[in-house]
Amino acid sequence: MSGKSRGRFIASFFLTIIEDQDDKAYIAHLYEKYNPLLKKQAHSIIWDYGMVDDLIQDAFSKLIPKIPLLWTLNDYQITSYIVYTLRHVCLDYIRKKSR
Repeated sequence: MSGKSRGRFIASFFLTIIEDQDDKAYIAHLYEKYNPLLKKQAHSIIWDYGMVDDLIQDAFSKLIPKIPLLWTLNDYQITSYIVYTLRHVCLDYIRKKSR
């Protein structure tokens, strides 16, 4: 599966979980907008391209319950929140892997 088709699969997976149409469109927009940045950030932390997409998926699964909060943030705050979430997902992965 290519990176682009995998991204569409992941995005469509999240869209099935979210009931509200506006929230679906919003999370899809965030995924498309921040995916390149998140790939760079995840790779800089774990150095494993094979796990990057999975960790981004994990980060977005943690963001779904936070959609109401994300709606209230400005672009800078959203970027910080998403990157912060991904960073912690990556660090959790490293901790679990080292056990």
